[in-house]
Amino acid sequence: MTNTVRTIFLSVVGLIIPSPFAFSQGDSWTLNAGASYARFFQGSKENPHSVNTGVARVAGTVELNPNDLASSVFDLSVYPADEDWSGAISDDSQPPSGYVPDPTDHILLRFNSKSIKWAEGGELQIIGDLTLIRVVASEDASGHVHSALVRFTTPDIQFAFPRLSAALLAGASTRQTEAEEVFGTADVAYDAFPKLLNAITETDWPPVVQNEVCTMPLVIGRDYSGAQCTGNVLAATQNDNCSMPVYSGADYDGPVCTPAAGKQTTIVVHLQLQSTRNEP
Repeated sequence: MTNTVRTIFLSVVGLIIPSPFAFSQGDSWTLNAGASYARFFQGSKENPHSVNTGVARVAGTVELNPNDLASSVFDLSVYPADEDWSGAISDDSQPPSGYVPDPTDHILLRFNSKSIKWAEGGELQIIGDLTLIRVVASEDASGHVHSALVRFTTPDIQFAFPRLSAALLAGASTRQTEAEEVFGTADVAYDAFPKLLNAITETDWPPVVQNEVCTMPLVIGRDYSGAQCTGNVLAATQNDNCSMPVYSGADYDGPVCTPAAGKQTTIVVHLQLQSTRNEP
């Protein structure tokens, strides 16, 4: 085979063999907030999942176009499932000016992407700013309580999606479903953002429930314990560092819990992405 023929042959082969990062034209993905959630862990670099400190609801704007990452958007809002931050969740990186938080609102995390890229092995890396927003209440001289939002931001936090679903790499004709479950992890060192760990450990994180429906009982008596709710529990805090003692005697004080080994915060987001591809 001459050099000229060999060059032509290799060029044709390069056109035939697809790249592992080649996507079907028109594939794009958006976030289904109703089926997405996050978990918080306290630990160390060697043991990042030492203690599960909370679970949270995830909303925001995700416009992921695998063929055009430069125009993709990955902005997440993470907050306790029983809090109402709907007035503060927008396309902006901060709540709108003059936003008045609900009396039950306490904490909101905002992640705003600045760089999205593919790494080796199909890993999606997203770098952005992480903002912690807390509600601080103060009382004036007349006894009125006022709420204010305090913000703390740290740059260049990286979420890594190590095993991005293979369905995102395939065309619409080969996918079995139009919704895919993916997860990503971000490790935040204590020295880089010390207020983050303090805020998470000081916050109550109720379970994240999908399709929750609550009704009041017809009769409210002495045993009234609130509204009766039904739904699908997506995530709940798990105290995996607690265990029952081998012997429970007269001095039994309950489960024995091992404190977290380290001050690193690990955020694991479980996201449901929905395809928005328009079929020809």
